[in-house]
Amino acid sequence: MGRAGWRLPASRGGRLVALGCVLLVLICGFAGVFGGLAITRPIGGSATLLFAVRPGETPDGVASRLQRQGLVSNTLLFSLLARADRVPSPVPPGIYRLRSSMGLDGVVAKFAAGHPDAVLVTIAPGLRVTQYASALGTQLTQVRASDFLRLVTTGEAPGVAALTQRFWFVAPRGAQVPYALEGYLMPGTYLVDTSSTAADVVAQMLTGLGEALCPGPDAQHLDAYWPDAARCKAHAAVVTAGGQPVSIFTAMEQAFATTDDRAALYDTLT
Repeated sequence: MGRAGWRLPASRGGRLVALGCVLLVLICGFAGVFGGLAITRPIGGSATLLFAVRPGETPDGVASRLQRQGLVSNTLLFSLLARADRVPSPVPPGIYRLRSSMGLDGVVAKFAAGHPDAVLVTIAPGLRVTQYASALGTQLTQVRASDFLRLVTTGEAPGVAALTQRFWFVAPRGAQVPYALEGYLMPGTYLVDTSSTAADVVAQMLTGLGEALCPGPDAQHLDAYWPDAARCKAHAAVVTAGGQPVSIFTAMEQAFATTDDRAALYDTLT
């Protein structure tokens, strides 16, 4: 028998081996496709997470923390997609609103855009109201210093209702008062949307004062009382005066011998 006698080109065994190899390739391909879908698909649900990116943080650092918080299941794939989508490194700092329905591609695209939804702004105690605009930082591109100064000086701005109408506890600007809102804008740390204007920021700070005067029943309803003067006074914060717990409005009225709550608040802030 010659060498040709050893060939089995059409044998049943040869066909089975070839078919097995093809099936193995197909199985591996499907596994890769479905595996990729499994780690890039949305986690599910409708929850929103406020994710803070720290100054100088890299995409790899962001990926690790996202995995710990359950929004990313594969940090390696996140890093590869981040490079492909040109996510800035370091990632622009700020607060990013992420939804559990976004999926890995959506999360990466959010950081690739490089525009945080909000930033934390800290107003230090002791600043004059005229210094607030510079303290707001450069990330609030819609806040113009000139608009802010006009608003805190007059209490009014073009196209915005007078703040004494929107916030009942703000006293009208007196003839000898240089800045209408001096003292009303509470120091502290605020979560401010990056799309906010000067009027938005001022309203947010005045809302914070209202919540301090008469906080709502719980953290989800802090604004329940302050917009209405009667409800605010009925649910006012309690302070200690003369060794006794009293309404903050009562304490201010007694301190300045007046029954005008707005005047008492103005004198207290001054």
